[in-house]
Amino acid sequence: MNTTGRKTVKGRTTSAPKTAKTPAPTPASTAVASPAALEKKPPATQEAIAERAYQLYLSRNGEAGHEVEDWLAAETELTTA
Repeated sequence: MNTTGRKTVKGRTTSAPKTAKTPAPTPASTAVASPAALEKKPPATQEAIAERAYQLYLSRNGEAGHEVEDWLAAETELTTA
């Protein structure tokens, strides 16, 4: 096996070049969030959206056929600030 530059040559095949390491992430304790970031709602989970969509379904007395509209309305309510 020969080393040529940043590649290792084995017979007729060549391995992929080495990639540069990314810097370590900043620890959360030293990161400072902006006031605007603190005011945003956390991302809505599918469970929360499903629960709200079910509430909308019940508010129509269980009328079927509006599942997609209920889901989209619930998603909009829970994701907009």
